[in-house]
Amino acid sequence: MPALVNFKESLKLSQELMNLEKDHFHNPPHHKENVAVMGLRGGAAVLMVASFEFFIRQLFSKYMSNLNTTPPTIDFKKLPDKLRVKNVYQSLERAMVGPLFEEKPDKKDRIDNIMIACGMLIANQINPDAFSETGSNPNSSTV
Repeated sequence: MPALVNFKESLKLSQELMNLEKDHFHNPPHHKENVAVMGLRGGAAVLMVASFEFFIRQLFSKYMSNLNTTPPTIDFKKLPDKLRVKNVYQSLERAMVGPLFEEKPDKKDRIDNIMIACGMLIANQINPDAFSETGSNPNSSTV
């Protein structure tokens, strides 16, 4: 599913929480409704941020992978140092350690990913996964 379509679909979850609040609680909420209303609002906000973060990751992955063409359309050595450093170190770290927020596979199960990452680096290719896992919520410096 394209990133924007997926993003819009996931925002519907937040909208449903906001609809529940609007349909079942007063505005402003009565004192006894505060906890429920804050829970619904907080849940909606968390879902919105998570949806946006996933959308940004999908976009980074898609557009960074567009740089990998045969024959190459870019000269890897002419890319900004910051981009090259991020690509090399994150590619290797992700392959060696495993994906963030997931159970770490055994070392023997990481070998294929290490070999793939090394192959991409030797071929002077961009690894989109190196840019998609930021480890934080999207903000201007992360993007």
